[in-house]
Amino acid sequence: NVLGTKELIELACARGIPLHFVSSLSVLPALTAAGEARFLESDALDKVLPPQGGYNLTKWVAEKLIEQAADRGLPVTVYRPGPISGHSETGEFNSNDFLYRLMQGYVESGMAPDGEMPLDLLPVDYASKAIVWLALQGWKAVDQAFERYHLLHPEAASSDRLFDACRKAGFEVARVPYDAWFEHLTAIARAGDQGHALYPLVGLFASRSAQWNASENVTDPVEVPYDATQAQAVLRHAPFEVPPLSTALFDTYVQTMINRGVIQR
Repeated sequence: NVLGTKELIELACARGIPLHFVSSLSVLPALTAAGEARFLESDALDKVLPPQGGYNLTKWVAEKLIEQAADRGLPVTVYRPGPISGHSETGEFNSNDFLYRLMQGYVESGMAPDGEMPLDLLPVDYASKAIVWLALQGWKAVDQAFERYHLLHPEAASSDRLFDACRKAGFEVARVPYDAWFEHLTAIARAGDQGHALYPLVGLFASRSAQWNASENVTDPVEVPYDATQAQAVLRHAPFEVPPLSTALFDTYVQTMINRGVIQR
């Protein structure tokens, strides 16, 4: 992520051509500080602390390099997508994706932490078309040499739809307190059960006490904390629409996972 971005910046500068860079919303915190509004597309990384996690940090460093190049006169457009889900029609997906490993792990374990959260997933077919459209049309809407776009679903769905789809397909996933689920996750890690779908995700979750400490002075995540007004304004004129995060879409995802043997009854 870092050295590859550096090479692309050098190539763009040598050729005198604009650079389009796909970053990630993971360069920003998952929550805004208490009393603050959502993160805007115009927000530079100087406003936030570096993220946790190796992958997120490499994207943050890469985007910092991009910002420096823009300050020195290179025309740059940055795209910050959020979570990207499977194809909206075929249901095909990246088997190593966080969401699908989590879904597989929930089904394999027969349990998931209780509570509800907003899902702002963008199906991959829409996300790819949106980036191309913004790259080709965005310059007409904004007269700036450095632009950022946030890419996330404009109408987030409740995570309950995911569990409803599992239930309809014959998978009963018990909702348990977070502490009980984290204890199960810890047991998977201690046993070194690398074959379990949740094993690669162990390091991404913290205990409830750690979560409370980390979330001190932040707002309750009742809505997605990222603003995407500018991207949505340009995409409003696109000849394609964002697929709704409907029950039918989650049914498609679950059925595709069954067909590929990712989850089994």
